[in-house]
Amino acid sequence: MPLYSQLKSLRMLLLTLFLLPSLCLSAGAGLITDKSVFSNEPEFLDVDKAFILDVYQNKDKIHVSWKVEDTYYLYRKRFSFSLE
Repeated sequence: MPLYSQLKSLRMLLLTLFLLPSLCLSAGAGLITDKSVFSNEPEFLDVDKAFILDVYQNKDKIHVSWKVEDTYYLYRKRFSFSLE
């Protein structure tokens, strides 16, 4: 292999070695995207998307139901109803 090719390969290797850590650090800091793949924070759905409320009235009765996404839970102790 000619010397020029070897130097070119060496330059590419050094450039890669210097740039790769900085790219990883910026991705880990969330500088590339807001939701980095390196983030330790769990991603949760918005409340309105995790718990879809359906309310309708049939004569003198009011029906209330929720469509709850998988892995999300409604705890009886954590909510209440009131009529105003």
